[in-house]
Amino acid sequence: MTRWLGCAALAAVLAAGLAVRADKVTDSKAARAFGDLQTAFDKELKEAGRDAEKRQAVLAKFSPKFLDHAKENPKDDSAAFALEVVLQLHTAEDKVKSRQEAVELLKKEYVKSKQIRPILRTLAILSGGVGGDAATLEILKAVAKDNPDKLTRATALDELASSFEFRAITAANLLRNEKLLTSYEKRYGEDAVKKFVDSADDVKKEAEGLRKTIKADYPGLLGTSDPDEQGPKGGTLKVGAKAPDVACQDVDGKPVKLSDLAGKVVVLDFWATWCGPCKAMIPHTREMVKQYGTKPFVFVSVSCDAKRETLADFTNTTDMPWTHWWDGRGGKVATAYEVGAFPTIYVVDHKGIIQFKSVGYDKKLDSVVEKLVKQAEAEKKKD
Repeated sequence: MTRWLGCAALAAVLAAGLAVRADKVTDSKAARAFGDLQTAFDKELKEAGRDAEKRQAVLAKFSPKFLDHAKENPKDDSAAFALEVVLQLHTAEDKVKSRQEAVELLKKEYVKSKQIRPILRTLAILSGGVGGDAATLEILKAVAKDNPDKLTRATALDELASSFEFRAITAANLLRNEKLLTSYEKRYGEDAVKKFVDSADDVKKEAEGLRKTIKADYPGLLGTSDPDEQGPKGGTLKVGAKAPDVACQDVDGKPVKLSDLAGKVVVLDFWATWCGPCKAMIPHTREMVKQYGTKPFVFVSVSCDAKRETLADFTNTTDMPWTHWWDGRGGKVATAYEVGAFPTIYVVDHKGIIQFKSVGYDKKLDSVVEKLVKQAEAEKKKD
């Protein structure tokens, strides 16, 4: 049976369809075409609703389109992300031609390329679990062994270790929960589940070995994968943390930073004008901004477009009546907030504390904002 998985933070991304990976994707012509393709796919998938047959037809229609994009734009960073989408649209068991071609293309052209780094987590997720994809596991191992870039090799090792750790934890849960074990046996077959459970100790030891290798050969390079290590990759910006107060510019070029909005609930929406899923959020954002009017609330779209003029041109022709900042490609604000995909959304309360984060639109955003705005209003009344 075909399944649909979103991009990074896969479950969260599903709420809005696709998210565009931000790491090293430029606003090139190919990247814009990729964004348009995502927008079209998301639109048709939503129109299909819950009708399984219609959804299958949408997947069958767009899977070859994403594959063709990768073939036609091999040097653009969006190519790897297009192949990532193809892998997500089908399981290995579906034996869909476009997916098989995507796997072969990754093996042939991307194992030794830095372009594969941002999609390594997806490969790890697809390879984990009882019904794991052996082909994606093979690619991960090859990258860890043969990629000439040190950070890419280390990232592959990290994702491999995470995949094995997930398998060990899942196996332990199955042994503790008879009802869960039975459901897995019905879904995957008793032999497959037994093999998976029996391999738990082996994959746990393999994960431990990989962690030791990472610590010995790549000290401080990855950050939080090892609780004893912290580095530039971080992943440390969690809910409950103080929101970074990093400066950038507004759409007119004036300096701005989060502390300028002290006392208000702030939604920080990291996006780009070429990002299809980002643009799909505009109508919803328009309604949210209208709803809160003069309340202690500000919606800030932080543009990661390469040029500020691109943002200005877009906002001049699109009804987006809220605050716009420009951070540029690979800017300091996006870096501080560890943005790896568009849209990435943070909600910061009136005291400057992060209370919510999602990659892609998450329907929980609305209730979180409503709760925080009420808290800000109540505290303002006390003063």
